[in-house]
Amino acid sequence: MLDGRVLYRNIFQFTFPGTQVVYAMLVKLFGSRVWIPNAVLVILGTLLALLTTLISKRIVKGRWALFPGFFLLSFEFSAWHDATHHWFCTVVSMAAVMIVADERSPRRLVAAGALAGLAMWFNQSQGALVLLGLAVFALWECRRKNQEWQTVIRQWELLLAGFVPTVVLGIGYFVWKAGVRQFVWSTLIFPLKYFSADAANNTYRVYFSDLAGHPLWEAAPAVFVYAVVPLVYVIYLIVYLRSKSDRTTAEPWEQLMLLNIVGACMFLSVAFAPSSFRLSTVSPPALIILVWLLRSSTWRISRSTLAFLGFAAFLCASMATIKTFRIERIWHAYLNLPSGRTVFLDPGPYKEYQWLLNNTSPSDFFFGGRSPYFYYPLELQAPSAVLYVTANGFTRPSQIRNLIRALARHHVRIIMWDKNLNQPTSTLGNNLGPLRVYLREHYHMKKTFHYMAAQVWERNDHTK
Repeated sequence: MLDGRVLYRNIFQFTFPGTQVVYAMLVKLFGSRVWIPNAVLVILGTLLALLTTLISKRIVKGRWALFPGFFLLSFEFSAWHDATHHWFCTVVSMAAVMIVADERSPRRLVAAGALAGLAMWFNQSQGALVLLGLAVFALWECRRKNQEWQTVIRQWELLLAGFVPTVVLGIGYFVWKAGVRQFVWSTLIFPLKYFSADAANNTYRVYFSDLAGHPLWEAAPAVFVYAVVPLVYVIYLIVYLRSKSDRTTAEPWEQLMLLNIVGACMFLSVAFAPSSFRLSTVSPPALIILVWLLRSSTWRISRSTLAFLGFAAFLCASMATIKTFRIERIWHAYLNLPSGRTVFLDPGPYKEYQWLLNNTSPSDFFFGGRSPYFYYPLELQAPSAVLYVTANGFTRPSQIRNLIRALARHHVRIIMWDKNLNQPTSTLGNNLGPLRVYLREHYHMKKTFHYMAAQVWERNDHTK
């Protein structure tokens, strides 16, 4: 983007542009530095834990209010070191919840609508569903207070007054530059038609799939999030309906229902591909409700369960820290990459990056095969709009045709291939046939790596 490429026209992306804009601004400000994603991850984790705790303090009394943020950082955030659009969107979504948690004044409703629009700027499905959750809560509250329909409609208007301008301002430039048709195809048609083609990662099949092959303490974060989201929302509704005669107590019923409705809507944004990572990113409302349920229950086992979860979270965080120190003591190595000095804790990726560092130069055109992770740290350029390909219908035939033309036009010397790309991974097929033919005709295998079955292919007519 900083080199003049237009998102959605010259760079393939199926989410709204918020995450790309944030990173582009940081690279513009600090240069292409390898520490930027790590710094962003720390900031996102801190903000999300802070927002979770501030909302929790409105609902849970005493030291127990700290538990949701602690669970978030130890069970979930620590397991996923990936500062993607999901975390950005959830930070803004929780800010929208917090701003209307105490009162629903016109200014706060407009601000919450604007924050929902900002959340949509990062993730269009979750942002839209957060707005829906706020609207449903407004309807529930007005019905609970026996208010007129005009009051509900007025609150909806205020939410939209903040939401619509924010969305228009956020995407307007990119719609103008890429064109309405291309923008709609990338952010609406493609997700609806082809996102699920990567069945192993983007369908219901991913549910519980990441538990296999891990010891219990490593699988504990995933087990926890699978157990909590979305079950806790159902349990809360049961508790709410059964406590009809006790709703005059001092319990924060309105704030709890706000969290429950918006949290359930956030879950719906990932429900069709509920991996433990995606569930973790939408879990903060569920964590707060979980602690409230256990804290407010009169059953003795509930308090014991909460104490046990606190100990388990501490143990999980401690074990993750110990594992990191152990790995660093067993093996680690450094490379002075173009984006900065980088430590590697696994010899597999280290050997790949070392070879590419010695055989490429910054700004070289390069194609990463199945991996989009080589470009940024090595400051390499992708020849076409797609940064990687998949062995299923997620990668479209038109993208393969454009990629082949770009490989020829830019005379791309190095391609990092993966032999697993030669086999289809879903019933929707493998569209890589023309690319494999082009690879065999114009390239030869230069080197192989055991890690991830990687292969380096070099162009036949390349002259040093």
